[in-house]
Amino acid sequence: MLHKKLDLYLDHYFYILICFSLFISACSTKTKIEIEGPLTLVGLKNVEVNQINVDYDNMLILSDDGAYIKEGVELEHFGLQGKPVIDIVQLTTGEYLAGIFTNELDNGDKTLYKKENGSWKVFMGNYGGEEGIYTKVTGLEKHPNKDIVYASGAVNVFKTSDSGNYWELLYRTWDSIGGTNFFEMQPNHSENIWIGGVNNIDNPTLHRTTDGGETWEFINTFELAYSENFDILFNETDQDHIIVGLGGAIRSSRDLGETWETVLLESYSFKTFAKSSSPGKIFASGTSRDNAFFMFLSYDYGLNWVKLDFEEAPENMEVNDMVAVQEEGREVLYLGTNRGLFSYIVESE
Repeated sequence: MLHKKLDLYLDHYFYILICFSLFISACSTKTKIEIEGPLTLVGLKNVEVNQINVDYDNMLILSDDGAYIKEGVELEHFGLQGKPVIDIVQLTTGEYLAGIFTNELDNGDKTLYKKENGSWKVFMGNYGGEEGIYTKVTGLEKHPNKDIVYASGAVNVFKTSDSGNYWELLYRTWDSIGGTNFFEMQPNHSENIWIGGVNNIDNPTLHRTTDGGETWEFINTFELAYSENFDILFNETDQDHIIVGLGGAIRSSRDLGETWETVLLESYSFKTFAKSSSPGKIFASGTSRDNAFFMFLSYDYGLNWVKLDFEEAPENMEVNDMVAVQEEGREVLYLGTNRGLFSYIVESE
């Protein structure tokens, strides 16, 4: 999931027209569930947490103040302190590649760092094109079965097969304009890669390859929408079913993006999903127009949603990423926000 992007466009006239036209067919609900207990601050108070990575043995917390590793109940420095870390992938044991966020497309900022022998160093290789200036990184993805790492910047895709020394352009150009919010491999189908975000005229973009990046196709999630795609979630029981979170809506496709339906229409930017260990149970959160915390819950893989009410929640909190993990026999939801890292113990049903 990739979250250092644009603010909401919910008050734009075009978006209002779209919401009005879709209102009748949308499956939005005002039902609320009362939740007991507050969110708990785990650490990094008032630090922007960009991503929570649980692909490895420990939980990595990627923030605007570097990377941290969760050891038990403590957060320990993992390096790159003071830098806005947007993503990290593990290359080999003890060897990592990290992407550093930049707003600039063509400044040649040093955005790739490599950890070897316990220390982090700038490691750009040829990333940035012939001129070495198009160095924006918004996501990294490691192939589960091959020594390949993919990277994305502005809705473009690159690949390295030698741990970052040489990058091959796979899709679009180095100087593409737009923004990538997510860059995901489909579970159990590692040659299927999905990238989503927004183009240079503020329309949502979704692109897919089914052959590891050799060919790509554009998937239209929302015609004529003044919005963007923020996150994608795959149904592990139905490989053709996906849902995407947009500014103002959650949309569902049961045929891998050929057709779509709006399953939730609300005035929020749905920036992140979290999948529970309970089959079909999904959480959704993100950003509201007034920066008020919100969360929705689905029990049927995103077809129907209910809004959760929390007794206490910090003010002006935006959620960038969420993960659900099992700890001591309980499910715990971790939230990466602009106010730090929070947790909530999910009550058993």
